[in-house]
Amino acid sequence: MNEQKTKADQKELHDIEKIIGQILLIGTVISAAVILAGVLWAFFSGNQEVFPFAIEKSLAFFSRLTPDKLIMIGLFLLILTPVLRVAASVFSFLKEKDYLYTWITLLVLLILLLSVFFEIR
Repeated sequence: MNEQKTKADQKELHDIEKIIGQILLIGTVISAAVILAGVLWAFFSGNQEVFPFAIEKSLAFFSRLTPDKLIMIGLFLLILTPVLRVAASVFSFLKEKDYLYTWITLLVLLILLLSVFFEIR
């Protein structure tokens, strides 16, 4: 009975790791596609002012879609991908009942979220 529980736990952890891997893959592919679309759009439209970006102006920034804005969205998605991976890891550690790593991962997630918040301001 105990061996069956261990096999079930291992399968469940494997499934969680597979989901985390899919999150990373999908997030990376989507963000790369969005960035590429923005770069191609900028190239073919002759837009020379693609960089630099000012985060402080983000609300006005997205009021009208342009190639540089599309690139920025792609970069944001690329940054968001590992943050989602850390968030998924919190649930993985909770499922394993590994509370030390749950707290450590929550702290890392908090630091990531605070750094994004303070970068935007």
